Amino acid sequence: MYGSLTDTHNRLIDYLKNGKFVEGIADFYDADVVQRENSGPPAHGRDHILANERRFQKKLKSYHGIDVHARVVDDRGNGNGTIFYEATMKWEQIDRLGTVVVDQAVVEQWKNGKIVSIRFYGNYDPGKLPD
Repeated sequence: MYGSLTDTHNRLIDYLKNGKFVEGIADFYDADVVQRENSGPPAHGRDHILANERRFQKKLKSYHGIDVHARVVDDRGNGNGTIFYEATMKWEQIDRLGTVVVDQAVVEQWKNGKIVSIRFYGNYDPGKLPD
């Protein structure tokens, strides 16, 4: 029913390489997903996370891509499993000087081909989101 989790994740990374963050959340996150950044409070639900991402997008001047440095996939079949990857992302923001460089590790739990839990560990704080 589902392809390999590696293939599915490659499609998600292609979205990110092309700056398609909103589309990636819409297409790859489960409706009841839980997302957490570092030790911040968890965000619950795809719709809530999509709204926050759209607000964050208002801060972007330009996006310079993502480089995935390492990835481990525990594919348990049928779109289920865990993915851990390390990546660097770069962009320009209207409220910060210079290029924002984010080095992070990401842990994703997948069920039925969708991310049900995602946690980011890295050096970035998005700050206040615009309304």
